[in-house]
Amino acid sequence: MRVAFYYGLWATICFVLTSVIVFALTETSTQQMLGLLKESLPLALAVFLAASLGWATLHRRDRRVGPAGYCLLAIGVALIVHFIFVAMMLFIDAPSAARLYDVGNFLGAALIGLVLHGWFTIPIALGATGLFVWWLRRRAPERA
Repeated sequence: MRVAFYYGLWATICFVLTSVIVFALTETSTQQMLGLLKESLPLALAVFLAASLGWATLHRRDRRVGPAGYCLLAIGVALIVHFIFVAMMLFIDAPSAARLYDVGNFLGAALIGLVLHGWFTIPIALGATGLFVWWLRRRAPERA
């Protein structure tokens, strides 16, 4: 259970660092970047929960997991957070007159967002998970 917590923490740190880098590359001011980071706190919590619960589910009953399992975990965490991000944009952040409650609109927006962001978020998730597993196997091989 402790390793699941550490994986969730690691995934959250990677999410925040990626967000800072993306915000810095878009030439936002420091105030705007801090505002955007503050708005992304619910997503950081979603990353932590999805990663921790995913790791715990994957390793229940001391199951050994191979590379494909870890890849699916990383992609799953990235997709879950991506869908939460799209849902926040469509259902919470949009003005009440422009909110899109249609499932088709949600799936369309999720697909467009995935095409726009998935090309860098999924490789980052895969790399971060691979680095965590590598570190864990070097530190405590029986836990990975």
